[in-house]
Amino acid sequence: MAEIAGGRPAIVFCGFMAAGKSNAARAAARRLGAEALDADELIEAELGEPIPSFFERHGEGEFRRREEQIVLGLLERGEVISLGGGAVESERVREALEGHVCAWCRVDEATAWERARHSGRPLAADRDAFSRRFRARRPLYESVARATLPQGGREIGGAAAPWLAAMRAAPLTRMAW
Repeated sequence: MAEIAGGRPAIVFCGFMAAGKSNAARAAARRLGAEALDADELIEAELGEPIPSFFERHGEGEFRRREEQIVLGLLERGEVISLGGGAVESERVREALEGHVCAWCRVDEATAWERARHSGRPLAADRDAFSRRFRARRPLYESVARATLPQGGREIGGAAAPWLAAMRAAPLTRMAW
């Protein structure tokens, strides 16, 4: 299990693209009086360009390498964090999440596709590839989640915030809503 700076686990929202992770994290942070950190926004700030253009020029492998570094750093801060959909593909990130309260924001594939397909996301251009990726990532989200949240983004993030905060003191607890 990873060491956590200051001993305080982060509350982390994970899930497939367009699941509402960023909205859930912002709502939870607002309810808890904490700062919400969006991994994708911080990655773009560090890269100095939007993720799609970096992805196009350097490829998914280089993006994932950079994403892993940034996410591992974020987890040490112990805040409320939303991860990019593919962050859990990193074994190092999955191992680091063991010491945190990770909430899986569920979304059905059809809804995710409708939200993501015209968004410019590089991995939402081909429906069949999108579907394969959705199925491949599901067990990864399940493996890191200590809480499973239904669809709802902002609403569910705010409602779940007190429970997720309480789970920080119960490191082995898993909950489904």
